[in-house]
Amino acid sequence: VVAQQTYTVHYVYDNAPEGVETEYPLPVDDGAYVKNEPVAVSSTPAVGAEYEGYTFQGWKPIGDDVVVEDGAFAMPARDVWIRGTWKADDDTPYTVEFYYEKNGSYSTEPDEKDERFGTTDSTVSVTEEDKTPDRAGYVFDEDAANVLSGTVASDGSLVLKVYFERAYVPGPDPDDPDEPEDPDTPDTPDTPDDPDEPEDPEDPSDPGEPEDPSDPGEPEDPSDPGEP
Repeated sequence: VVAQQTYTVHYVYDNAPEGVETEYPLPVDDGAYVKNEPVAVSSTPAVGAEYEGYTFQGWKPIGDDVVVEDGAFAMPARDVWIRGTWKADDDTPYTVEFYYEKNGSYSTEPDEKDERFGTTDSTVSVTEEDKTPDRAGYVFDEDAANVLSGTVASDGSLVLKVYFERAYVPGPDPDDPDEPEDPDTPDTPDTPDDPDEPEDPEDPSDPGEPEDPSDPGEPEDPSDPGEP
């Protein structure tokens, strides 16, 4: 009797997060299968199992000549590799913090923050809109300790940071106003011309010397009727 050729089954992970095998070890199949012998596909980890921001999608044999039905397949005339795929979650949280300069420095606590979501282990960045301040009188501070991009951590610990400094505007700093300058002294108005001095009115107390009533004049001589 000629011994039939036997074949083996092997399991591998695809896109697995680091350390996943400590919780979900790869299945081991020690069987030796002949052609067309039914082979059951492992059920662990189960579809939907989660680990560090990833979700297990299930097992699938590699190769179009292997079709799984009801959790099993017929062994082909070759070794079979079964791949278990992990998919990175696309709803892993991370945070963007915004800092505004006050009195020439930045607080250690953000003035504003925004929780966002990304795909685990993918790179995310702040947007150009993020670098536009919501507050008037500020601009993006390129020299500050900005964290403009990073890798989305499975535990949601990624924090991006954006800093805004006060925009230079000529004039007093509202945080440290200069003493205002003295207002200009108004010009002294011109002195109006002296009006002409009015003439002294006549002295009513000196109306003039009246004629002497005691000297009415010499009367005509009645004895001298004149020359006839």
